[in-house]
Amino acid sequence: MGELKENISTLSNTGSIENVLIAIAYWLAVIVVILFVFYVAVKINNWRLYSRKGKGEKDDYLL
Repeated sequence: MGELKENISTLSNTGSIENVLIAIAYWLAVIVVILFVFYVAVKINNWRLYSRKGKGEKDDYLL
């Protein structure tokens, strides 16, 4: 019975693991937001460059 109480007490001491998981989730969210902002900035920049050139002069080397 004493071992069961010790095991239960060790299971309740998960505060440090929770803090690490919350920190990992926070930094993953920050990285996703930064990547999304970078993606939107690149899309806006490409749209601006192609609208300046015109649609007829768009170089498409893959087709």
